[in-house]
Amino acid sequence: MAKILLVDLETRSRYDLKVAGARRYAADPSTQITVAGWMEKGANEVKSSCFIPKLRHIAKRDPDELYYDLRHADRVIAHNIGFDANVLLEQNPFLELPPEKLD
Repeated sequence: MAKILLVDLETRSRYDLKVAGARRYAADPSTQITVAGWMEKGANEVKSSCFIPKLRHIAKRDPDELYYDLRHADRVIAHNIGFDANVLLEQNPFLELPPEKLD
């Protein structure tokens, strides 16, 4: 059975997303993931991580676990996968997310 990962990211930036568009927003150095939530489809547990260093104590997981799960998923699904994929790839350039893996 394929491993399907459901992902949701929250971000912040000095850039205005509506003005800049998703790619420029994601590429801006001030753009950061603040919180990520993800779960494997069919699993009972939602994993979450806080990317703000002073608030990491509120997270259930380390951010590296998100990247691990992304690498090992057969499919990655998000409400706005184009936006989320751009942000993830800008934050972690070593992450490989081929388009055929994304929904």
